[in-house]
Amino acid sequence: MRSIIVVGAALGLTLSACSDSSAPESVEDMADAAASMEKPEPGEYETTTELITFEVPGMGEQEAQMVRGMMEAGMTQATKYCLTEEEAEKGFEEAIREMQSGESKDDCTFERFDVSGNTIDSQMKCDDGAGNVGNIAMTGTVSPTTSDMTMEFDQTSEDIPGGSMKMKVNMKSRKIGECS
Repeated sequence: MRSIIVVGAALGLTLSACSDSSAPESVEDMADAAASMEKPEPGEYETTTELITFEVPGMGEQEAQMVRGMMEAGMTQATKYCLTEEEAEKGFEEAIREMQSGESKDDCTFERFDVSGNTIDSQMKCDDGAGNVGNIAMTGTVSPTTSDMTMEFDQTSEDIPGGSMKMKVNMKSRKIGECS
């Protein structure tokens, strides 16, 4: 879970480093932009997650409510993690490069990339070539000690009842002190 939070926050903070409103040419361009931005502060962070929307049109109402309840239960507790001096010194550049090292590294492309100051509005499309397509919209604000990101997922797949699923999640992270 921490890696998801760190990568999500790093992606959000990295997006804020670019000053134009066009899609980056590559993850390397994003990493280069991240290298020039203010580094995150080391310390203990707390992340809260809220499930705002969960829709699976092909799923029965009872089953959808049960799945939503399980997802919400998994998100109710705040998650804490320590960002060490060493990790903070690396900034967001390395986290972005690590995103490129996974199996699906070539499956996702940015379709929208608008940044103004500390505000982000981006859209990424992922397609595994096997009928699974996902769109991820991310909007929010970031700083070296906080982030408030809303992510909207819209996925189509033969594996999903009815063939599609939509979900909206808000993640807030904030520095709460020094690492213990």
